[in-house]
Amino acid sequence: MDVLILGPFSSFAGYSPAIRPKIGRVVITGRPPAGDAELEAGESFNCVYDRASCEQVFDRQLPGLDHVFVDVPRTDCDTTPNKPGCQGRVYGPTLAMVRQLAPTGLPGSLRQILLDDSATWALDTWERSGYGGRTMFWDQSTALALLDPALFRPVGAHLETVLSPQEFQRAWVEYTNLSVSYR
Repeated sequence: MDVLILGPFSSFAGYSPAIRPKIGRVVITGRPPAGDAELEAGESFNCVYDRASCEQVFDRQLPGLDHVFVDVPRTDCDTTPNKPGCQGRVYGPTLAMVRQLAPTGLPGSLRQILLDDSATWALDTWERSGYGGRTMFWDQSTALALLDPALFRPVGAHLETVLSPQEFQRAWVEYTNLSVSYR
């Protein structure tokens, strides 16, 4: 079985010893624990919240397992996606993308939840809403790398998508909409 890690490592630290013989791939949001030596310095975002489980997982549980880190391609537009020259260059969600989600099932529920509060996440609106921060495809990238590894390439010590932001949005919508007919 493959494992998807989207946040802190405390859950994986607890359950992975029991299922270790069955683990295929481990696909992890972010970069290696000490950042990526080949790129800008920085600590793994997921390790900030639970250092002890992070060290346990990286020092004792991941060695010997097929594991990869997945991050979003970065641009100089990440914090200002609506300034001139930046539109369409940031790997993040848009209102148009969410409106393409199927109206039923999981995609329909997700669509409604997101559209009810788009000022907090949509590249089209959050910058002007005053929320600050960034909205990018961190977890979506990790899930897509698990489902379709051919859409990713190595960049330093992690993987990034080979798709443009618009192609990534279409792929995410297509995969999410497949859940309507999943049995």
